[in-house]
This record gives sequence, structure tokens and C-alpha cells, in this order.
Amino acid sequence: LIAKLINNDVDGYLLKNTSSNELLLAIEEILKGGKYFSKEIKEEFMKSMFSPKNIKKSQVKLSKREIEILKLIANELTTQQIAEKLFLSHYTIETHRKNILRKTNAKNTAGLVKYAIQQGII
Repeated sequence: LIAKLINNDVDGYLLKNTSSNELLLAIEEILKGGKYFSKEIKEEFMKSMFSPKNIKKSQVKLSKREIEILKLIANELTTQQIAEKLFLSHYTIETHRKNILRKTNAKNTAGLVKYAIQQGII
């Protein structure tokens, strides 16, 4: 369920019994362009990510620049923010992103983050 939510670019998920304070925090974070998942959801996702059936070391060779960009993607920076941070063009970052997706066989950003976690990059 959690992986499906992330793969479908859901911005947040809270449990029914969420406190009003946490609900406000989630709304504020999402309005700022971020994502918000309750602690329980994050814990469940991490358990599923690190179950023995999901962990496999990859033979994929990413360049230093690709690893740097992957880390920034995992830290929720947009393509434009990454371009500005690295003093590169938006198109260069898009090319790196496409190459990383291809090399890792990831389908989307969530897949890239999952790959980075599994490989110990983040």
C-alpha cells in the first residue's frame, strides 16, 4: 500500500486517529510543496523496504555526479533546485535523471529513492 502511494506521487498520508496538531503540520508541509507521512506510515514503509526480499546489492555503476544528483533527488529537491545548486542547466539535470532512471531500472522518483536507500547511498 505505502509503495503504491509513493509510486502514485501522493503528497501525504495520515492515519484516521491523527491528532489535530499533526494534521496541521501535514497541511503546512504539503502547502510548502513538501510531503508528509505519519510516523507509523514511515516506519511501516522502512520495514518493508529493508525486508530481506527487497534488499539486493546492485551492479549498477553510477558516476559521482549521478550519485550526487540522486542524493539531492532523495532530499526532495526539484530539477530546477538541483540545477541551481550544482550550477548546471535544467536540461543537464534532466539528462542525468533519465540516465539514473535507466541504469537503476526505476520507474519514477519513488523508485530512485528506494534504490538509494537499498544501496546505502542515503
